[in-house]
Amino acid sequence: MKTHLIYLTIIAIILMMTCNRNSNGKDITFKTKEVRGAFRIDTVTVHDTIKLPTVTYRNGKVIYKTVIDSIDYAIVSKATKLVDSFKQQNDSIKLAMFIDKSTPKNFTKTFDNDTIKVNIFGKYSGEIYGIGMNYTIKPQTINATLKQYTVFLGVNTVSNPSFSNTAVLPTVSYLNANGLLISGGKDLLSKDGYMVGASKSVWSRSRVKAK
Repeated sequence: MKTHLIYLTIIAIILMMTCNRNSNGKDITFKTKEVRGAFRIDTVTVHDTIKLPTVTYRNGKVIYKTVIDSIDYAIVSKATKLVDSFKQQNDSIKLAMFIDKSTPKNFTKTFDNDTIKVNIFGKYSGEIYGIGMNYTIKPQTINATLKQYTVFLGVNTVSNPSFSNTAVLPTVSYLNANGLLISGGKDLLSKDGYMVGASKSVWSRSRVKAK
C-alpha cells in the first residue's frame, strides 16, 4: 500500500507540473450596479480654532515650530486680514460686514470622477450649522481572469461482465484553469497496471446572480 501511495504522489506531481505550464485561465467580464446613498444634513458639534504655527526661539534661532498645512495657513491669513480691515472701518461698514458674514446661506460642492460622484451640501450662518451629502457609485466594467485549480482523489474499477478480470485503481485527477482534466492511477490488483487519462470540457454554463 505504501508503494501505491508513492506512485500516486509522483503521478499527482507530474500532472500538476504538466498542466500548469499553459494554464492561462478563463477571461471573464462583469458589470457592477449603480449604488446610491445619502446622509441627511446634521449639525456640526465640533468647531476647532485654526491657529498659526507656534514658534519658539532661542538666541534668535527657531528651535520649535508647530506644523500647519497650506490650506489652514491660507484660511488663517485671510481671516487675520479681514479682522484687521474690520477694525479700521466705520460703524456702518462694520455693520454691513457683520450682516454679510452672519446671513444664513446654503453651500454645495460636487466631486466627480470615473467611479463616484459626491455632492456635499450644508448651511452656515457665521459658522457651519449642518452638513450632509449624497453619493452615486457608478457602474463599472471589470475584466478578470478566472483561475481555478482542483485535485480529485477517487477509486475507479474496470471489469468484464463476469468479473474475471477486474482492476481497482486509486486515482488522482487534476483540473487546471483551462478546464483540462488529467487523471492517473495505479491498479491495486496487478504489479504493472497503470492508468492515465485526459478530458477537456466541451460545454459549461455559469451564472452569477446578485442577492
